[in-house]
Amino acid sequence: MDFGYDEQGNRLNHNDSSSNYDDSDREVASVSDDDAWKRAGGGSGDDDDDDDDDDSSLRQRHGRSNGGGTDDSSSSFSEDVELIIGEAGNQSIAEPLVDEKDVVSYFRADGARGKFLVEDRRAAPLLIQDTHAAPSSEREFLDLLRGIPSRQRNVALVGHLHHGKTSLLTMLLGGRAYRQREDEVERKISLKSSVVTEVVSGAHYQQASHLVSFCDTPGHPDFVAETAAALRLADAAIFCVDAVESITRNAIRLLRQTVLQENLPVMLVITKVDRLIMDLKLPPLDAYRKLRTVVDAVNNEIAGFGSPFLVSPQNGTVCFASSRLGFCFTTETFALKYSREYPSVDPVALSQQLWGQVAFEKGQFVKITNFTQRPAFVTLILEPLYKIVAHALTGKGHEVLSSRLHPHPRDPVAAAREAVQLFFGDAATEGIDALLNVMPKADVRLNWLRLRYGLTCETQNSVLAIAPLLRSQNNGEDNFAIVRVLHGVLKRSMKLVVVDEHSSDAEPFYTFVVKELLLKMLNGLVEVDAAHAGQVVFLTGFGTRPGSHLVLVGGAIADPFLMEDDAADVGDTASGDWLDDVRVYPLKCGDPMVHVGVELKDPKKSAQLQRGLQILLRTTPGLDAHKEETGEFTLTGYGELHL
Repeated sequence: MDFGYDEQGNRLNHNDSSSNYDDSDREVASVSDDDAWKRAGGGSGDDDDDDDDDDSSLRQRHGRSNGGGTDDSSSSFSEDVELIIGEAGNQSIAEPLVDEKDVVSYFRADGARGKFLVEDRRAAPLLIQDTHAAPSSEREFLDLLRGIPSRQRNVALVGHLHHGKTSLLTMLLGGRAYRQREDEVERKISLKSSVVTEVVSGAHYQQASHLVSFCDTPGHPDFVAETAAALRLADAAIFCVDAVESITRNAIRLLRQTVLQENLPVMLVITKVDRLIMDLKLPPLDAYRKLRTVVDAVNNEIAGFGSPFLVSPQNGTVCFASSRLGFCFTTETFALKYSREYPSVDPVALSQQLWGQVAFEKGQFVKITNFTQRPAFVTLILEPLYKIVAHALTGKGHEVLSSRLHPHPRDPVAAAREAVQLFFGDAATEGIDALLNVMPKADVRLNWLRLRYGLTCETQNSVLAIAPLLRSQNNGEDNFAIVRVLHGVLKRSMKLVVVDEHSSDAEPFYTFVVKELLLKMLNGLVEVDAAHAGQVVFLTGFGTRPGSHLVLVGGAIADPFLMEDDAADVGDTASGDWLDDVRVYPLKCGDPMVHVGVELKDPKKSAQLQRGLQILLRTTPGLDAHKEETGEFTLTGYGELHL
């Protein structure tokens, strides 16, 4: 059918009048009617010649309108192309345009690469599916990953106030910020420890998918108990120090809590390195001396605690980062950039020469013997970084560095960030790569925790867990605990024995049934059926007692105290003597020193106040409250902001 326009929207038959166009339309309609009449059996054989002439004229007219090789054609299609004009859809509205089976999601593709070491990331999905039946959804892949202990990590971010912990976590998560409390956004500080679990992978060394639980802790001195409780959930700590401010008194206090009290290995991350370049405008050699001062100060404190967990760029436990410019690297990950340009260079061996009293002169590494020699860290790392930032800030990045840079950036910081990210690559995968290289597995610290809590009785089908952090929402109606599983498999609908810091001889424990097990991810809470040893999950269903630190025991070991449970196997029960050894291991972060008295103007609201205090005692580690004989309530905490 001739609509008067071709497929590109150009008007056809410009030399014809509108009457000719109307006549051709009527002629096409009459021919179509004749064809329909003949198919119905109503036509005679005498009109066949006339019909053939009409069909021939119709085909010629259709060829002119659709680019069939005539002079009037304005189409770019050849003669063998058939144009089909659809007036109705051939696919149901409920049927998706792209079938889910034909798409390999991020989690499935990344997990398959880590599982089967597929080197070509652009390999067709068929290659992976032929090797092994891949999970049919991201949820199934997540459940599969949770069952592999070697692919799980738990890490806490510790540091002084405004030393870049939350910004570093946002950068490691690919710029996707997790949900924060409204008062935290208003005050621009962290008030509570936040746990978020995500599937991540590195860029080079750790390309396999890992399930990592990050715990972002407050840096204010008043919330030291909150930080100490969050460290019980971690297997290692990322200690963040501002490159300009260096280590502070509160940072030393947090470092002592991490290394001495919790026996955690530390990875030092020197944040805000860009301030040395853009704010202080230090030359590269002075910036190196500043960075080395930070590393030495942290090691001096760790050595003073008697701990062997010293940090050094040579063993990958020191990382240099900037969330403003978007980079995060260690000497080993930086050495990989030289090995790409020079394949004969071993990145591991090169990284050992990029720190300390070693200079790079005339293509060789030599020991520094005088003050005129420049360290290799300055020559091979800081000077290239300075040049990239300098060219970007002067507006010549598009000409000097790469044509892929934007010729007209919106501001100097955006120009420097774009240039640095072009050189370093994705800061998230680079940082995760450096992190996973040195972080211990999730089951390494479990024995240490079980001994501290007196959970030494391990029997088959038993479950041991701790909950150092509790949270409450909707004015105390919704309560959940952040649980670290120490032994066994914690399942939904399991009945548990609970011991808290308020347990006594008169009431040594209480019981409850697990209602839900949840993982807090960036997309929200994900419900799971079980949690294995070493994992950190959110648990709901416990009581409203004021305890803020819980020890959870379930399974065969708790059957003597759960005989009313029909599912308990009396013949397989263990002795109940283990309960005498269970204790709540204290946080050991010092005693609170600030006391505040509260007296009600309206005594009728005393019950409401006591209910609110119970919620605070459950959800705020280190807080204490008791009622005096005069009716006044005394609150004890670590500072004014804590109270």
